[in-house]
Amino acid sequence: MDRYGMGRFLSEQRHALGLTQEALGERIGVTGKTVSRWECGTYMPDLESLEALSKIFSVSIDEIIAGKRQAPNDATTVAENAQDTEAGSASPFSVSDRMRYFKRKWLHDHIADIAAHVFLAAALTAAYAAFVDAPTSVGFGVLAALAVYFVNRHRMMAYAEARSFFEKR
Repeated sequence: MDRYGMGRFLSEQRHALGLTQEALGERIGVTGKTVSRWECGTYMPDLESLEALSKIFSVSIDEIIAGKRQAPNDATTVAENAQDTEAGSASPFSVSDRMRYFKRKWLHDHIADIAAHVFLAAALTAAYAAFVDAPTSVGFGVLAALAVYFVNRHRMMAYAEARSFFEKR
């Protein structure tokens, strides 16, 4: 996938409609700076933004990702669309791509919770060490850290799997 080609394509489509980066960003729900980053190839749009761009520019998501218009009778596009329809997913992204995206999104949205859990585990370990000898408190700290890790990992995976497999977004 060519991010720079996709960015160039997005810029061409935006100019064809006579939109500024800020105006396009407002229609999608992002900032003009984000649109600029897409067009420069620094970042790629997320799934929801790709769907919005597809509707605004009247092009398929495949065309946006390819960075060029495709012939309407292109056999590979027709075959891919048929396969996606059979699988119940209209997304051009693989399941692993969607999982990776939603894991990162969950981590970004919950970093403050994770930091609070780590702080709480450290505070409990310190409090335990104040009342019990140090070697025992190390074991307690390790158990607390493992509990924080596994609870948050489970929450992240449940979030990512639900959105990657079951929701159509």
